[in-house]
Amino acid sequence: MDDIKKISIEELVQKHQEMGGAIEEVEAGLKIIKDELLERLVKMKLDGLETKNGFRIQRVQRVYFTGVSLDKARSLGATEMKEQINQELLKKLYYKGNKIEGAKITIYISIKEATSSA
Repeated sequence: MDDIKKISIEELVQKHQEMGGAIEEVEAGLKIIKDELLERLVKMKLDGLETKNGFRIQRVQRVYFTGVSLDKARSLGATEMKEQINQELLKKLYYKGNKIEGAKITIYISIKEATSSA
């Protein structure tokens, strides 16, 4: 980009949107390629292979248990009790003026399409 300091806010937002769209296109293309690679590994009955151009392709399987109820986990002896920090309560205390050591603030820009003109 040319001197970014000379570009208007509107142009910066437009460039942001264009680049975001380009990223989405690239990510969609990568998904198609990954799906094809996975399909080929399955057809070849392989969990992984090393390519002639020096890459290792590995089929990875992860298991998630988002649909398991607490009762079911309890019946299987798969629960644990642990103390954890209540982030929401700390946030409320912080914004009420309490100084909390270890608090960090992240500031970022959010760009969304406007629902009405300002």
